[in-house]
Amino acid sequence: MKNPAGPKAYSMPLFHFKHQREEDLLSLRFDSAEDLEQRSRRGDIRAGFLLAHLLSTGQGVVADPAHAQRTYQRLRRQLFFRPYTHDAETAFDKARLHHFGWGGRANPKKALRYFRACRRLFRQDADQGDRYATHRLAALYFHGLGGDKDGLAAMHYLRLAAESGLVHAELDMTEMLWHGLGGWRDKTEAARFLEKAANNNRMPRFRALMAEAQYRMGLMALEGLGTTVSLKNGYVWLAIAARYGHEAANERRKALDQRLSLSQQLEFQRAAADWVPRYSPDEGEPPPGPYTAPPTGFYAEAPI
Repeated sequence: MKNPAGPKAYSMPLFHFKHQREEDLLSLRFDSAEDLEQRSRRGDIRAGFLLAHLLSTGQGVVADPAHAQRTYQRLRRQLFFRPYTHDAETAFDKARLHHFGWGGRANPKKALRYFRACRRLFRQDADQGDRYATHRLAALYFHGLGGDKDGLAAMHYLRLAAESGLVHAELDMTEMLWHGLGGWRDKTEAARFLEKAANNNRMPRFRALMAEAQYRMGLMALEGLGTTVSLKNGYVWLAIAARYGHEAANERRKALDQRLSLSQQLEFQRAAADWVPRYSPDEGEPPPGPYTAPPTGFYAEAPI
């Protein structure tokens, strides 16, 4: 049975900004809940949001919605007097608290005011080349937060973020182009961005997303979606994703082993072993550490 690229069974939601900041969550370098609690009480906003997210979802800790709610309430108090008109992160944090009703009642009017500030501030940062701000600005336009929905503007800023090498922007671009969510559909271009994400080793912290892209590349090659059918290419991509800890890719690769001769297995395994990512780490990026797979269900959470 064919699986289109980005089917509901394994697609990730567009724009992960319902979560903690991407660069924090996807680094997967979580401190203990006790350490996050202490840092949050000392005023560390990032630690507080991460702790509340983990307690809400049960990722790496025992789920405790009541504790998560108390943490969000503390964040509301800590952010209450912080000016936001010139601080994109503060505006973004306040907007999410009031939009989702974290730590209190949802307040659409306040959320709108803060999201409007986010649009202005993220646009300023995007004009200075900040790829994270560019990605978030695309999300605001796509979801119609802080103003009207604008698919063309979302595609424009998302393309800038994706072309800059931001791996989750490359995956979002794949979804947008494959499903025509930005106003037009281009499966060939979608496959190009997916391949960029699969080869994107410029950001070692985000190798979980690179592995997801490699898994999708394998499925596309096996089914001939956006490319020609190739058992070898499909096997190689699955093997590479499995090397980076992608469990679903490893299971699919094992299933393929049952269909291959010993000589084919050796040939395909040698090809996977010879794979080298096209990009080297960015200057200033931390060296790759031990790979940690993403928490279960990380990609399945619904978007806004």
